[in-house]
Amino acid sequence: MKKALCLLLSLVMVFSMTGVAFAEKTDKNENPIIIIPGFMQTTLLSENEKGEAEKVWLPDFFEKLDIIGKSLPEILLSFVSAMADKPEKLGTELMELINDLAPKMVCNPDGTSVHPVFHLENDPAKRNMAFIKGEKEKPGMLAYYTFANYICEKGYADADNVFIFEYDGRMDALFLAENLRDFIKDVKAYTGKDKVRLFGVSYGGQIAETYLHFYMNDNDVEKAVFNVPSFGGTNFGHRILNGSVEFALDDVMDIIESITGSDTEFNRILKDVDPEFFSRTLNGITEGIRAFAKYWGSVYSLTSVEYYDELKNQFLDEKESAEIIRRNDIIHYEVMPKVGETLRKCIDEGIYIAVHAASGLQLALGGEENSDLLLSVKDVTGATTTLFGERYKDGYKGAGTACSDKSHNHISPSGEVDASTAYLPENTWFVDGQHHAMFQYENYGLNLAAKTLCTDELKDVHSDPDYPQFRVSDNPHRGVYAEFDNSTSGFISEKDGAFIIENTYKNNKIRILSVTVKGADVSFDLPFKRTLSPGEKLKVGFDGDFTKAASSKASVKVKYVKLDNISHITDRKFDFTVLKEYENDIDNLTVKNELYCGDSSGMPVLKRAAVTLINILDIIFVLIDFIGSDAFRYLL
Repeated sequence: MKKALCLLLSLVMVFSMTGVAFAEKTDKNENPIIIIPGFMQTTLLSENEKGEAEKVWLPDFFEKLDIIGKSLPEILLSFVSAMADKPEKLGTELMELINDLAPKMVCNPDGTSVHPVFHLENDPAKRNMAFIKGEKEKPGMLAYYTFANYICEKGYADADNVFIFEYDGRMDALFLAENLRDFIKDVKAYTGKDKVRLFGVSYGGQIAETYLHFYMNDNDVEKAVFNVPSFGGTNFGHRILNGSVEFALDDVMDIIESITGSDTEFNRILKDVDPEFFSRTLNGITEGIRAFAKYWGSVYSLTSVEYYDELKNQFLDEKESAEIIRRNDIIHYEVMPKVGETLRKCIDEGIYIAVHAASGLQLALGGEENSDLLLSVKDVTGATTTLFGERYKDGYKGAGTACSDKSHNHISPSGEVDASTAYLPENTWFVDGQHHAMFQYENYGLNLAAKTLCTDELKDVHSDPDYPQFRVSDNPHRGVYAEFDNSTSGFISEKDGAFIIENTYKNNKIRILSVTVKGADVSFDLPFKRTLSPGEKLKVGFDGDFTKAASSKASVKVKYVKLDNISHITDRKFDFTVLKEYENDIDNLTVKNELYCGDSSGMPVLKRAAVTLINILDIIFVLIDFIGSDAFRYLL
């Protein structure tokens, strides 16, 4: 069973650079919205022997992932068991499966398609949501459809004013930017509007930025909102093609839980699986990937500057692949080095720009950079960060290379991101712990996209305290979200008097077992009633003063258990910056209390006994809640 889930995780990771968003009420005279989806998130077709168009991408497997994700492990159990001790062979078999699902996706050495493959026609009359929603076959799990459908249903935009840009995801960003320019002209003519609003996700963001780099002077764009754009590429292609995958098991399992939305706990099921198994499995795909995608221009457009020269010299012949090289040289030597300059020029020309990024995760295929799983924070935003798992020294104020205003705090509460060095410090939002392009699963992510794309309410990161520059992910599958009652998310101040915990699960009750703090001499007073229904919040008081702690950082850990199914005890940690006046000698500051207050180690005997008694009572309450649950009745 565990190895079967490995196969599912590996399949998803090979092609999982996706994209999307959300909005607020607009009137019918707003400029049209054009959504540019992420990598390989558009439909590709080919003619069959009867002359009829048939889909060659996305394979049905990917469109129905949310359904098969729950049953596939059992179906493939016997197959995976046979491969259990030979992950490289499993990887080879996996690649054969992908080739069987999409046999016509191979390209020639010059980047052209071997087979006559085409995308849906970019006719504005057929690529607007009013037309798409009337089609019998919906795009399934495609993120852009989820977003576009949402903003239409909520009244943020009219369905006939929201357009989807279709493209062949195998092509390079320069070629696709030229195609986007044509589509923008067509949408303007179709709607009679002078300008459009662009929403680009992941690779779609890179395509949109490349378009602006070359065609900004067309004066056709009012707004450009970028969600986790691949401005600087990633190490994805380099790791896969070279067979150097080092699988980030925990974070990848986390994104699978987010996609399936099933409140499952892969981290529990797979906790004994060696991450090396996943790495060897994916590295076993290397040879198949080379044959399948090494002549895709997009593979090189999506490669970071750091690895581009090595990758093209290794896999592209300078004569046979001259066109792939020529176009991607322009991307890497002209477009990527000038992203900040292009975005700032856009603002000077009156184009509103917003960048949405995610942080706090390990790179899925290996590397030390702070990332959103697939793209490093640096390559998305230009901002410097600590390495994954590290943080800046206590009291760090920021390099200030792009924003030197001392009244602006551009350091993340987790102490990992210095946004004062970003391309656009005042127009870049970060969500800690959010997966790449997964904001459509999160209320905050959807609302942030809504405000920036469809309203004029968020001029910059200082416009609204409810939409701060830094925020923690509120993805429902994580179980709990928490913040203090009177401070912006991620911060603590003397104004705060309580800690607010919310149950974010959609279908499960939880019981809060404990709340502990590291970095301050503070204890939390849990109320007697701690069982929360989905969406319910709990107000927890505390004794002590965070602002008197020597450290400017504090971490609060919430420990809880799900009640509607059999579950182990889970916890989630929230990082906070303490807002206070610092001493001049910041380098000598130390963390006053490295223990989580509430843990029994290091406590006086009586206090330890009291904590033990509370924990025993917690277990009793959990058992009582479980006995009364549907899960218990089902077992009977």
